[in-house]
Amino acid sequence: MILKRAITTAQARDKVKRNAVSLCELPKGKPGPPSKSLTLTQNEAVLKATEQARTVALGIRVAVATHRHPNGGAA
Repeated sequence: MILKRAITTAQARDKVKRNAVSLCELPKGKPGPPSKSLTLTQNEAVLKATEQARTVALGIRVAVATHRHPNGGAA
């Protein structure tokens, strides 16, 4: 589809004389294996978990840098 559109544009701009893609038929695709992609709910859970992990990691880094215990007490 993209190639056909690109060549049609080139033909309109007199860059090519003939659009050979328009003479071809697209083959029928074969069914592939089932998708291994995460669902929307799974993606949201991963993003939430990584956000929480980053927040904890940042808290630990700040605690180490300021010599304070992550739970609020002095080290």
